[in-house]
Amino acid sequence: MNLVQEVVDESTAILYGGDRKWFDVHEKDFVRMTTLYVPYGNERGGCPDWRGAWKGTDITKMPCVFCALPNAVKEYQQAFYDGAPVPHEEIVAKLMHNIAVAGRESDMHTLAIFNGGSFLAMEPDLQLKIVACVVAAKVQRLVIESRAELVTDDAVARIMRELAPYDIKLTVRIGVETQDDKVRMHVLRKGHVRKTLIRAVQILHAHGVTVGGYALVAPAPHSWILRVHPQVQNYELWALDEGVATVHAILDEFDMDEVYVCSTCVAPGTYLEKLWQEGAYEPASLTLIAEVLAKTVVTNNKKPIHLLPLKDEPAFVAVSSNHSRSGVHQNETKLHKHDRQFRALLDFYRATMEIRPFLRAHQLLRHDVRDCTLCQLLID
Repeated sequence: MNLVQEVVDESTAILYGGDRKWFDVHEKDFVRMTTLYVPYGNERGGCPDWRGAWKGTDITKMPCVFCALPNAVKEYQQAFYDGAPVPHEEIVAKLMHNIAVAGRESDMHTLAIFNGGSFLAMEPDLQLKIVACVVAAKVQRLVIESRAELVTDDAVARIMRELAPYDIKLTVRIGVETQDDKVRMHVLRKGHVRKTLIRAVQILHAHGVTVGGYALVAPAPHSWILRVHPQVQNYELWALDEGVATVHAILDEFDMDEVYVCSTCVAPGTYLEKLWQEGAYEPASLTLIAEVLAKTVVTNNKKPIHLLPLKDEPAFVAVSSNHSRSGVHQNETKLHKHDRQFRALLDFYRATMEIRPFLRAHQLLRHDVRDCTLCQLLID
C-alpha cells in the first residue's frame, strides 16, 4: 500500500465513531447504534454557532464555550485537505465506505450521523445525498442534530419524503442545555429562545419525528452564572436544581420524547479548557450527576432519560470526579475507590436503563461514602 492510499484510508477510518447499545424510544429495548461523522465545513464552519475564535471576554460573538467541534473539523481539514473544506462528493464517498464497513459486522438498526454542527445547516442537496446513503443502508432509524431555529416545515418535509417510503424513523436532537432562559441566551449564547424550542418540537412531531434534548449539568462557570443570577452562592445546589428542572422542562414543557443528560466535561482546545486551566471552572461532581439522575428518573413520565458517557474523542482533559474538584482526565486509571464506585453506578444505569436497581444502589452508595465529598479531606 502506498503512502497516498494510507492517508486516504486514515481520513475515512477516523470518521467511524463506533458502535454502542442504545435504548430505542419506540422499540422499548436496546438496539445497535452506529455513529458516523461527516467532515462538513465551510468558511464559517459547520454550525451557526461557529462565529470565530474566542477573543477577550465578549461571549456574544463566540462559539459555544464547551464545544470542541469547530476545532475538530478544522484540524481534519488541515490534516487531509490543506485546510480547505472537504468536497461534498468526498464527504458522501467516505460516508458510503463507513456504512459498508458497519454493515459487515451485523444488521444496523440506527445510524447517528453527526456533522460537527446542525445537519439542517448543510446545503439541502448534500443533506439529501446523505439521506440517500441511509436509505441504501436499510436501517430503521436515522439520528441527526440541529439547532431549533433551523427546524422548518420545508426542511423536515424534505428529509421525511425520502425516509418515510422505507419506514425509516428520524430522530432530531436539539441542544437545549438548560431550561433557564437567561443562562441559555446570555451565558451559553445558544440563540434559541423558549418559543423557538417549543415550535421546533411541534413541527417535528407533525412529521412523525422523534425529538430529543441535551441537558448539561453544571453548564458554565459559577462566575458566569453570577452575571445573570447574582444571588447564586451555592453553585452545587443551583446546578442540582437546574439540572433537574432542565430534564423536566425538556420532557414536559417542551414535550420532547427523550433527554440526554451529560456532565459538562472539559474538551481540549475549547474556551472552557482555558477557564478550567485558570481555575475558573470545575466539572460537576459524580455525586451531582448521580443526584440529578436519581431525582429525575423517580418522577419521570416513562420517557427515556439517557446518560451520556464521560468520554469522547479527542479525550476530555477533565471529567467529573468526587475527589478532585478540578476533575480528572478521561483516561485516568488511578481513581479513588469511591470514584470507581460512582462510575460503576452510572455505567450500570447507562447500560441497562433500569431505574429501581439504580435507585437502590444509589442510596446504598450515598450512605456508604456519605456523599463521598467528605473523603476529600483524606486525599488532598
